[in-house]
Amino acid sequence: MLKRDIADQLYSKAIKRFREENPEKELTHQQLDAIWYSIYWVLRHEGEEAARKYVETADLYHCTEK
Repeated sequence: MLKRDIADQLYSKAIKRFREENPEKELTHQQLDAIWYSIYWVLRHEGEEAARKYVETADLYHCTEK
C-alpha cells in the first residue's frame, strides 16, 4: 500500500475523531489540508505506528493554527 493511501485512511480517522470531540467547530479547507500533511509528514519520517499514535492523540485543531 502506498504511503498516501495509508495517510488517507489515517486522515479519515483523524477527522472523525475531531468531529466527535469538537462537534461545534468547523475546519476550513486549509486546516483540513494541514491535518493531512501533518499526518503524512509523521508517516514518512517516523513510520506508520507513530502516525497512528499521532492521529489518536494529537490536538488536531491547534496543530492547524499558525
